Amino acid sequence: MRGQAIGSWSGPDETWMWAWANDSIHGAFSAESARLRDLAKQERGLAAMTTGKFSALQPLATELALHTAALMGAQGVFPGPAGKTLVFIAAMK
Repeated sequence: MRGQAIGSWSGPDETWMWAWANDSIHGAFSAESARLRDLAKQERGLAAMTTGKFSALQPLATELALHTAALMGAQGVFPGPAGKTLVFIAAMK
């Protein structure tokens, strides 16, 4: 099993940031989220998938992570705390 970063939610700022938009995440660890971003760019009405960082409450961040993990074909999602930030990681086959 391998992990893929989906994104992170900052509690103090109430923002969501996709893994592909986060310079501190290695490209290999965010490759799946970047692939989905590229697919979303081809569709209309998917700005939430193509905007690197935006305002979001925690329930929305969790929903984004769960839907993205399903699109990735992940077996599950793990929200890991990093201070006041939640980092969402997909468990891949």
